[in-house]
Amino acid sequence: MQGRKKKIAFIGIITVLLLGMLGSGITVYIKRRIDSRMVCGLVTDYTYYDRKLTAEDFLQFDYNTTYEEMIECLGEENGRWGYGAAYPYYELCGGKYAICNCWAGSRMRAIAIVDRKKKLYVLLKAEEFED
Repeated sequence: MQGRKKKIAFIGIITVLLLGMLGSGITVYIKRRIDSRMVCGLVTDYTYYDRKLTAEDFLQFDYNTTYEEMIECLGEENGRWGYGAAYPYYELCGGKYAICNCWAGSRMRAIAIVDRKKKLYVLLKAEEFED
């Protein structure tokens, strides 16, 4: 009888520990889904803004558009995409994103429309540098 009580207590403790780990894992997953997004194959930081942008909203930008003008027109970016030099990206309707090759104090170099996994098309192609 004593052995059986110990076994039941042991199973109960293991169950509580497993449920605790599962619960914390779910919490981390939910927090990650809120604070990050998969954009063109990379996990990126993410901030939600209540707005409805489309690719057409980016047609107004050209090579003379500054980062500051882009922010003035669209608001803050949802996050940064890339390794090393991280480019601002905006969440679009329909699960797409606009990645803008433009940093603070500089002019627009390119705009790509992407989904979670790949580049869909380019709105503004990067100009070639002349030596």
